[in-house]
Amino acid sequence: MASRQSRHELLDRELIDREFVSCGKIDDVETKGDGPGADVATILVGPGAWGRRLPALVRWIVWHIAGRDVVRIPWDEVKSIGSHIQLRSLASELGLNRIEGRLAKTFRKFPGGA
Repeated sequence: MASRQSRHELLDRELIDREFVSCGKIDDVETKGDGPGADVATILVGPGAWGRRLPALVRWIVWHIAGRDVVRIPWDEVKSIGSHIQLRSLASELGLNRIEGRLAKTFRKFPGGA
């Protein structure tokens, strides 16, 4: 499935896996080629991807707490595009659950952390 979606149309759109489980939002994309008509090649998810959109000091804090993990999802994993993006695989098969696990482990270190 080729994407003629623009980068800005995809950013922050919810991802769901093949069993309709929410597995994050699109934080960035990589394209094949340059320019406004370039096809999306890869979806990027995780603090390493969205942290790049933050000011330097905030980015450093986020990366220190949440890490710099980025999950790269090939565009051919996309099953459908609507109000959300449905993937062909399970979140665990794509590694999307490891970031949430790391964040949960990090926040358990703080008083009152879940």
